[in-house]
Amino acid sequence: DEYTVFTCPVPLDTTDYSYKVSLDGYLTLKGTFKADRIKNSDAQQIVVTDLFTEGTDPAGVTVTESSGTTDVTEGSTTTDSYTMALDTEPTADVTVTVTPDAQTTVSPNTLTFTSTDWATAQTVTVTAVDDTTFETAQTGVITHTATGSDTNYSGISITDVTASITDNDIATPAGVTVT
Repeated sequence: DEYTVFTCPVPLDTTDYSYKVSLDGYLTLKGTFKADRIKNSDAQQIVVTDLFTEGTDPAGVTVTESSGTTDVTEGSTTTDSYTMALDTEPTADVTVTVTPDAQTTVSPNTLTFTSTDWATAQTVTVTAVDDTTFETAQTGVITHTATGSDTNYSGISITDVTASITDNDIATPAGVTVT
């Protein structure tokens, strides 16, 4: 569907735009959209696709990394973490499976969000796997999969977390054997 949202007296750029439109006091549309959601903007009239009626906001999962990044070190007891919360109340329990690659481990491996705790952030702790191979700068990618009977959340796209990993191994010069 397309909706003429409002007229704009200034040229559009790539920022986010907020809108709130009330139609005869019965229906209110509100939210934000990015400039890439604008179909046309000729004559300063903005037509936007994919608006959602207030109270029916789209499902989503917010991933927040501590300090904005996830940084871990091999062989260290130091961990890092990030949190996850649902953006809207689910109609049924939503389980998010947290899957690290071979460079990291996570705890817990699953998070369950209910209709009572959906907005409460749950913490995932990340630890680097300590191997014996010298590696330069490396990363570990942690993916997420949502399942459950709520069709708004089951299979929804969730942001990956990329952990920066500091290696604790020492490079061995060519021709040198360590015994």
